[in-house]
Amino acid sequence: MSPEMLEVVGPFLAGPAAAVFIMLMVLAAVYKLIVSHFIPMMAAGMERHLVALDRLVDQNREDHMAMISQIKDLERSVTNHGVRTHAS
Repeated sequence: MSPEMLEVVGPFLAGPAAAVFIMLMVLAAVYKLIVSHFIPMMAAGMERHLVALDRLVDQNREDHMAMISQIKDLERSVTNHGVRTHAS
């Protein structure tokens, strides 16, 4: 490369081209960080959330069945004592 050409290309290589190259390196590092760390971390967090949600649904189902059983027992108790639940 001739000295005249270096004087023309040199400032470009030291300024905008270097900035673009550094930005591409930073973007590549951010991409690798996201793909290798954040996505697996989010997947693990989502799995924990779904397990907790399944436990909550099961607990809600158990509570619902207990309430239905209690209501049926109350209805039987009221009916057995001669109180009618429906108008005759």
